[in-house]
Amino acid sequence: TGMETLCMSMDVLGRPYNLLSISDTNAGCRRFVEENFQPKEIRDCAEITPMDQCKNCDLYCAGFPCQDFSYNNTARTGTSSDRGQAYHLCVERIKLLKPKRFILENVPAFANYDSGQLLSTLSKNLQEAGYNVYSKILSAIHFSVPQNRKRLFIVGIRQDLDPGGFRFPTGTGTTDLDTILDPPRAGDSILNFPDGAVARRHV
Repeated sequence: TGMETLCMSMDVLGRPYNLLSISDTNAGCRRFVEENFQPKEIRDCAEITPMDQCKNCDLYCAGFPCQDFSYNNTARTGTSSDRGQAYHLCVERIKLLKPKRFILENVPAFANYDSGQLLSTLSKNLQEAGYNVYSKILSAIHFSVPQNRKRLFIVGIRQDLDPGGFRFPTGTGTTDLDTILDPPRAGDSILNFPDGAVARRHV
């Protein structure tokens, strides 16, 4: 689910939506989503079973597991693990549900895995399922978030709905941390910081 950050984005954009179904293996994530976004259905895994209420939906979104592709994981196993094969479930769900559009998200290393062959094969499979597919690595720092967090986005639009003119947003330039911090107050000093024991408990 990605903790339903997509829904948060829809809220920011002022776009109404109905959250039809979510799936997450983490019980805490499922509880958070249930309490904050009230989905019509909650699943504890991404199995392919009848989901009639989601067929022909406007948007399918998935952030499939990234750990086995991430450069931060020195023991990354790529597609040789079950978790590294989870993107297949996304493809199968898209084939089953035939959403009008989809967004898939992962770490940039997914785009470069096996010299780009994995992304190429995934894109081909989605094209054969009836979608025009677009992919690009974007960084949050260019979209009003003060963090240089890069992610690969794979966007698909059903071919009967897409004239082929989709373009990724260019962003608004870099964002400074000062844009979200409270302005300094008179008397603020490093001497006023909490002691190390307190700080460690709250970081």
